[in-house]
Amino acid sequence: MNALIRVVGVLLLLTAAFVAIYFVVDQLDILPSLWNALNYPMALAILLGIAFTQIRKRKLESDGLDRILTRQYIETNILAYGFIIIALLFFWNWFHELTESDAEGSTLRSLTWVAVDVAFPLLAASLGSRLLRGDSDK
Repeated sequence: MNALIRVVGVLLLLTAAFVAIYFVVDQLDILPSLWNALNYPMALAILLGIAFTQIRKRKLESDGLDRILTRQYIETNILAYGFIIIALLFFWNWFHELTESDAEGSTLRSLTWVAVDVAFPLLAASLGSRLLRGDSDK
């Protein structure tokens, strides 16, 4: 199980790094747009993020550590609710993009992508590094 957790950690870190770097490089218009292809690993990383943060949240609750305000409690809840918010924004935008033919979209949808592309690497890298270190249930 530890090996699987570490593989998920590496996947989250790699996806976070690629999204963060491509977010900046994309503004230079030197590469063709990779966002459509990048949405699939992002979707997987978001779903894994939700699953692993919920596992960690349940572990805190079962240990009775959800009744006191600690750094661990705050970190766990920020990651858990952060991934849920990013999932709602990401899938709302992505499903619209998959079903609608307008390439440009509205300003609201463009700003939503910016918010997702900025917040996702922070959440995914934080959880990925924690999983890689083996801190998933501590």
